Amino acid sequence: MTRWLLRSFIATALLLFTIATAFADFSKLDATARIALARLRSGETAQALGEEGRLSVNSAGDLDVWVVGDVSRAQLEAAGARVRTELPGLFTAWIPQDAVEAVAALAGVQRIEGAQIEEINNDLGSTSTGAPLFRGPGPTFTGLNGAGVIVGNVDTGVDYDHDNFKDALGNTRILKIWDQTNIAGPPPAGFLYGTEWNQASINSLASTAKDTNGHGSHTMGTAAGDGSAVGTAGSAPAFTYTGMAPMADIIAVDGSTTGSFSSTQMADGINYIFGQATALGKNAVVNCSIGGQFGPKDGTGTFESAVDLMSGPGKSVVMSAGNDRGAALHAEWFPGNPPITMTVTGTSTLARFVAINGYYEASEQMNVQITSPGGAIIGPITLGNTSGVYPGPATPLNGNVYIENGLALTSTLDKQVYIELNGTNVQLTGTWTITLTPVIIGPANCELDLWRFSFSTTSANFVSGNQPSEELVSALATGYNSIVAGAWVTRQFWTDCRAANWNDPTNVGFGGSIPVGNLANFSSPGPTRDGRIKPDVAGPGTAIISVRSTDVPATSCAVATVQVPGLAHTANQGTSMSAPHVTGAIALLYQKYGALTPGQVQTLLHNRAIVDGFVTALGPVPNKDFGWGKLNLGDMTDPLCAVISPNGGEVVVIGASTNLTWSASDAIGGVTGVDLEISRNNGGSWTTIATGIANTGSFPWTVTGPTTNNALLRVTAKDAANNAGTDVSNLVWAIVDQPVAAVVALFRAEPVEAGVRIVWEFTDPSMFSRVAVERATTGTGPWSEVDAEISMEGSSTVALDRSVQAGHTYYYRLATTYRDGGTAAFGPLSATAGRPITEFALESISPNPTGDQAVIQYSVPRASDVSVVMFDLQGREVATLASGRHPVGRYQVTWSGEVKGGKAAAGVYFVRLRSPEVMKTSRIVVSH
Repeated sequence: MTRWLLRSFIATALLLFTIATAFADFSKLDATARIALARLRSGETAQALGEEGRLSVNSAGDLDVWVVGDVSRAQLEAAGARVRTELPGLFTAWIPQDAVEAVAALAGVQRIEGAQIEEINNDLGSTSTGAPLFRGPGPTFTGLNGAGVIVGNVDTGVDYDHDNFKDALGNTRILKIWDQTNIAGPPPAGFLYGTEWNQASINSLASTAKDTNGHGSHTMGTAAGDGSAVGTAGSAPAFTYTGMAPMADIIAVDGSTTGSFSSTQMADGINYIFGQATALGKNAVVNCSIGGQFGPKDGTGTFESAVDLMSGPGKSVVMSAGNDRGAALHAEWFPGNPPITMTVTGTSTLARFVAINGYYEASEQMNVQITSPGGAIIGPITLGNTSGVYPGPATPLNGNVYIENGLALTSTLDKQVYIELNGTNVQLTGTWTITLTPVIIGPANCELDLWRFSFSTTSANFVSGNQPSEELVSALATGYNSIVAGAWVTRQFWTDCRAANWNDPTNVGFGGSIPVGNLANFSSPGPTRDGRIKPDVAGPGTAIISVRSTDVPATSCAVATVQVPGLAHTANQGTSMSAPHVTGAIALLYQKYGALTPGQVQTLLHNRAIVDGFVTALGPVPNKDFGWGKLNLGDMTDPLCAVISPNGGEVVVIGASTNLTWSASDAIGGVTGVDLEISRNNGGSWTTIATGIANTGSFPWTVTGPTTNNALLRVTAKDAANNAGTDVSNLVWAIVDQPVAAVVALFRAEPVEAGVRIVWEFTDPSMFSRVAVERATTGTGPWSEVDAEISMEGSSTVALDRSVQAGHTYYYRLATTYRDGGTAAFGPLSATAGRPITEFALESISPNPTGDQAVIQYSVPRASDVSVVMFDLQGREVATLASGRHPVGRYQVTWSGEVKGGKAAAGVYFVRLRSPEVMKTSRIVVSH
């Protein structure tokens, strides 16, 4: 050993002795929190640790952590922690160095885990999902467009002045921006840091929030941009690059300017967006195109657990699967396998560090040993122990080696293996060997999974034991409620900004691009460590053209570039690009179906995904690469539905059978079921008559009480995708408790110079104790009694309504009370004051088809002899409904369902209106 190395070793040993004393009771801290605190207390600055792109420290030198356990916010804050997000049994917090002991000493605190540093991971894009079929063209997007739903994004910020994020009037669609990187403040309520900008400051351009990275603007443009920006000359037409939900509300959280994110601050951002959505009473979906390899990958990690807790009805989080496909980052070992090896290479001999994280099941036990490239052996390290105080023992040639074996446990008591190779001023390059020795082999057969999650060398790759084709999905994307997006290829090449016009053949593409339709060659495969399928679906991931942040200076167009003509948009690729496609799709699902749970969202995405030859080529569905297939919205079109009868003015009798009739159709998959409901209070409440019945167009209903004059029928037709089309009776109809056949022999309304004249005649007026004329300005009411002048014309009653205005249309009905207390309403009839009836007409027959009775309405423009007669198919007269001299007016007669000789047989009949001048005929169908 050289004299310099000996002095260094002695100094390090003295430092480690001091650190060991401080850490004597810190078993609740995980490796990253423990290491961060050790280095801070050794005198390293927070800035120095941050420049390494790792470790759980904020800029003020506090630990940035997750706190897990049955403890209250008040207890944590009393101990010195500064809590930001509070969830059941889980918190994000900053803990000053001098408060760590007090927080760890709280009996309810189970674990303190350091925040991990995570990394950032559309014309053809959105088109491939089916979204344009349902939203319609811009700028109006009159179909499913995301309106009323909040699309949130935790990313590098947003170029809020970009036209794609404005409405048709030029106002921003962005509700809030939380810039976590801006210390000026004020921060959002309860979050202690950053600066919050509201819509007023965004519209006035007073906000200083920016997106100097460009990633956040691009992903937000895919999820919710409207594509209206055209940029400079040569741009594609407006709305070429429309995002998935172009009229959604937007909230952006800027968590980083560099592309590296704290997992705790990501959780704060999601919590903030959902809190805003709750305050506004809106559904929200949050996009996180961020990920990493650190974590248990079984859904029990702190971030994943936080997402599960925050998600719920109308609240979903979309995670990108990651871009690590084929990378030598994952090693797997079983007893009998050779030791795991990792090769570290680089042009410099001064590589800083390599960090490895892994897990094995609670039922197993093993020892861990590492052999350096120079032949030094560290270990074996037994369960619950370390290789020594961080940074671990120094090897003669290859720096320090720190190992933890089961010192930290997951919530399911799985054991964590943490390894760090620290090569300050010495070589890490060469082959490292990890030897595992089983002590207890349980049901999991001592399986160990390791992931290299951080390094500052040219490369650090597993060789022996390497598993590049499975379990590389981002650790953050393994939660149970998370919706996870892989990526497939929708474009290989594009015309860049060098083109003189849009038709210029100059095309560029990303290096190594593969043909359209394939899974992207970077899309991280699943499954999770506990065997669940992730990703859920694959979205468009290359090459996606979306918003270019103007906060990032445009590059020269002298060489091939990702910038497209007009400079308002740019091309990018990654599961970062596929995730916002899924995010926008969920916004449309929320708009269509309401506050779906994450499980319901997953089911819809799974069931509607496209499974083609590219998908099945990688295995039966679901598989670890595409999940359930390619993102597609499927059938979002409602069936067409119309009530036929009762549709207004009919009277049905309690205890009698009547046919409820409708028409329904669906253009894509057909109607799979029909629901029938009745309202007895003009739509105030509804009662189910039948549900899920076949779409036959008719349902025999035995009429039930109570009586009402305000009945409505509602018919809902559903298709296989659970889309629903609904229609309601145009006007109210009546339910009575006695037969009504031939009750009304005459009922008409006619305009006269003095107002509107209503004439009626009952076959047996003694049936009623009271008759009132009611009027409304619509066919559905509200109705009010008319103070009319009543007179008699022979056996007919005449009511003259003088309180009308010429040119206005009114509706009239007869509200009757039977002598036994029952009620019924007849009508309505319409009349336009001062407007004459101009022609003879058979205006309506309802219901039609009919089961046993029908109401026929007709009009007479001038005094004339008129008959209304029914005929059968052979032309034989079977019933006379009206005959004789008719003054001007609109009339209503009731057919009892009887013909000469008794009940009318099922079949087709004809109603004929005849006067000396004209003859009108309509068809009526009788069904029993």
